[in-house]
Amino acid sequence: MNIIILGGGTPNKFGHDFVLKAREEGHKVICFSHKFNGLNDKDQYVIDYTDVYVTKSLFKEIISSVNTIDLLFINANGHSYPSFEPNHLLNPDPMQYQKSMNVYTIIPHMLIAECYEKMPAKSKVVYMTTLLALTFILRPEFPKAYGYAANKSFMTQLMLGFAQNRTKDINFSILSPHFPYDDLSKYKKVFDHCYNSIMNDNENVNAIS
Repeated sequence: MNIIILGGGTPNKFGHDFVLKAREEGHKVICFSHKFNGLNDKDQYVIDYTDVYVTKSLFKEIISSVNTIDLLFINANGHSYPSFEPNHLLNPDPMQYQKSMNVYTIIPHMLIAECYEKMPAKSKVVYMTTLLALTFILRPEFPKAYGYAANKSFMTQLMLGFAQNRTKDINFSILSPHFPYDDLSKYKKVFDHCYNSIMNDNENVNAIS
């Protein structure tokens, strides 16, 4: 398959591990992320989440050489504002809000739009969301969860809209796992389940997590 991933720049995290395994299996993977993934490969591009127009131009330039895209995997992360530290309640920062919107919603939507015409029937767009975006859970011990959940929720809702308003037979779906990185045996089980779901799910699945 020809795979585009947004994310995957942090070693020893799911997106990075996904890229490694997909390439081991012979898939072509182009990676856009906000940091170098340490692999020194020609198919990894660092993007600037603060400038959506430069990023859009990069998408267009790189994707122009790809004839068919079978899977677009959106695994973007890295900036969740507000984290509700004391100064965030009384001093909201519009620029930080904008950057979060760029990371979780605007740039992913732009990438979907750039890839759309190159995606054949039964191809897939998969968005990695979080259970916190799907349920209302109080997390006072983890204040950053609120901004993170709010940002992820926006794109999660849009994915449902894309699924219901698609103009061709592309499948839009979401995943909301928790990765236990501190327990490698558990992480491997979750990784294998998510990887297989992304790569091998029933081609008729649309708008299902």
